[in-house]
Amino acid sequence: MGCVSNSFSVAAVLSGFLDVLMIVFAGNLINITSLPIYVQWLQYLSIVRLSLSSLLVNEMVGLEFCLDYFRTLTPDGSCYNATYDLGGKIVSTIETGNHYLESQGILYKEPFDLWRGVIGLTGYAIVLMALAYTALRMLKKDK
Repeated sequence: MGCVSNSFSVAAVLSGFLDVLMIVFAGNLINITSLPIYVQWLQYLSIVRLSLSSLLVNEMVGLEFCLDYFRTLTPDGSCYNATYDLGGKIVSTIETGNHYLESQGILYKEPFDLWRGVIGLTGYAIVLMALAYTALRMLKKDK
């Protein structure tokens, strides 16, 4: 933003605005699947979403969670975690990393899903560097 705008204050405001949009559409504050369908495409423009989804796919696929406090073994010997409310009713059941990724709307089943964020971030870097180069080349030189 600094090489495009004429003043620091304008660049700071624009950068802050874009940062807030990227954080909102990253899926951390608001679950992407709960947003209206006509704004869900904005998740693909979020640098935070691209990097976080690749990190989560790398770390969470195939994990199985077993907390001692809510641990229950199913007949096949796998763990089953449940979150209970005060009345003893189950309100949340996330037992594997795959289930967590599904609940967040993150694609993970294909091998490309891990690299989607890396390729997106590389594309972002190339486009932003090209725009910065173009903006800096268009500056008037003082003689």
